[in-house]
Amino acid sequence: MAAHAVFFLLDSAIVIILFLENLDLCFLFVLGEKADALGTPPYPGLLGQRIFESVSREGWKKWLERQVLIINENQLSSADPQAIEVLEQHMLGFFFGEGDMGDIPQGFAPRKK
Repeated sequence: MAAHAVFFLLDSAIVIILFLENLDLCFLFVLGEKADALGTPPYPGLLGQRIFESVSREGWKKWLERQVLIINENQLSSADPQAIEVLEQHMLGFFFGEGDMGDIPQGFAPRKK
């Protein structure tokens, strides 16, 4: 059975994911547990395929939470092509540690309850 591993930074921890060919599970070494693989590429193009091959459903869920924060803090519009480019740069930083984006926006402070 073939497998491939992917390394990325998630919330300041290095996560190693081992994907087993033809299985719908991946193994998160840092968490020490199995995680569901994505069913389809969650984003169009090569970036979506790369995410599909490298990120678990839980990892994608964490990205969606971060994406909302990035959109709100930076007042981005999903209808603006430049904003989409910014979000893609954040995706590359969040999932693969590429570039200097993907972290929580500078100056962000959660609302107090």
